[in-house]
Amino acid sequence: MTVSDRFADSVRYHFSNPPQDWTVRKLDTRRWAIVNSADDVISTHPTRTAAEQNRTAGPYVRIWTDRTAWYLGTSTDPRCRALTPEELRIIATVLIDLDHPDAPAACHRAWPDAEFCDLCDLPLRGPDRLCPRCDHCSTDGCTNPLDDGEGFDGYCGDCADRRDHLYTT
Repeated sequence: MTVSDRFADSVRYHFSNPPQDWTVRKLDTRRWAIVNSADDVISTHPTRTAAEQNRTAGPYVRIWTDRTAWYLGTSTDPRCRALTPEELRIIATVLIDLDHPDAPAACHRAWPDAEFCDLCDLPLRGPDRLCPRCDHCSTDGCTNPLDDGEGFDGYCGDCADRRDHLYTT
């Protein structure tokens, strides 16, 4: 496993286990735990009340929020190092895979000179500049989706109608 793979795994783990998904679970007498969605114990507390308070506003929530800000480039903490271009691309790719709402912003940071999809604001990739998420018309300037059932050959219904004369014999 490479360093890049480990970094991608840590980003995926982080965004897959946000504090709003954490729960409180009783471990033993006078021992309550905050548990994330991966069943990892975040912290333990002597009372359920203390665990509930820390689940919503405790130090681990602040740590998660600070890490999120660093990943998304919004951290104001001077101790945070700058992310490398490779790390920015990894973060953007993971956020696309997770369908995270901050994926477009991360993509703009990771690929500042790229062209972006007019519909979903993700970077266009490959020699045909295809969008990784949506399937839309191939006509320059047209942002109609191809799911209308009326188009053909990569064109929406409107553009296919305009091109129909090219296919008649």
